[in-house]
Amino acid sequence: LEPNEEDEVYILIPTSDFWPRDPAEYAGRRHKVVVENLTVPMNTCKPKNKNEASATSTMIFKATPPLTRMYTKLNILLPKIVDNNSSETSTET
Repeated sequence: LEPNEEDEVYILIPTSDFWPRDPAEYAGRRHKVVVENLTVPMNTCKPKNKNEASATSTMIFKATPPLTRMYTKLNILLPKIVDNNSSETSTET
């Protein structure tokens, strides 16, 4: 991006089934993330399995010239988990 230019960034967070710890440990907290910006070739398709994803990642990394790689720091705040049971009981009274 040029100076004073902006763009939108979409962050895909996998479902909590794939998180290594309890989702409550992540929710309601600020997470600092460093993102490496790489150049993705136009003919790149979504991988169908883990082996293909690994090969695609390697190809993307090697396709990006070293001096064009940039790093971006992001602060992500995940919302707190709402307990459905407590909200239902409070509305019944």
